[in-house]
Amino acid sequence: MGIWLEALLVGGINRARINMCHGRRDWHKALIQKVKRLIEEKGYVVAIMIDTEGSEIHMGDLGGASSTKSKA
Repeated sequence: MGIWLEALLVGGINRARINMCHGRRDWHKALIQKVKRLIEEKGYVVAIMIDTEGSEIHMGDLGGASSTKSKA
C-alpha cells in the first residue's frame, strides 16, 4: 500500500473496491484508512465499496447471528 494507491486516485478512479476474501482484517482496515486520509488531504471524491465473502452479509452484533447466507 503506498504510491500505487495515490497513483490510482490521481488517475481518476472514483471507487475503491475492497475484496474481503483476500488479505487480513488489519490490512483491510489500514487500506480503508489510507483511502480516507488521501480523500481528506487531497480532496478526491472516492467511494469505498466492501465486497463481502461470497453470499455472506455481515451485519455486526445485532444480538443474533453475525452473518447470514442468501438463498438463490
